[in-house]
Amino acid sequence: MKLRDRSVAITGAAGFIGSNLADALVGSCELLLIDNLSSGRKANLARTLKGPRVRFVKQDLLGLGCARRSRGPTSSCTWRRTPT
Repeated sequence: MKLRDRSVAITGAAGFIGSNLADALVGSCELLLIDNLSSGRKANLARTLKGPRVRFVKQDLLGLGCARRSRGPTSSCTWRRTPT
């Protein structure tokens, strides 16, 4: 599958699996990296964040109802960015 014209969201992006997945995808698609940094570290994404079309959002998805509404790869979840 070609990802050039795709947007990919990775939750838990600053953890071990998420950061390695982001490293593998950087440059091939637009990346939205989401993590609340409760156990992951933003430093794990240092190389990825230098890539083109990469955005990091510090957000906790728990309680937003995203899991209930998600119904596959084309589902979307909208949230407000809270000040930190």
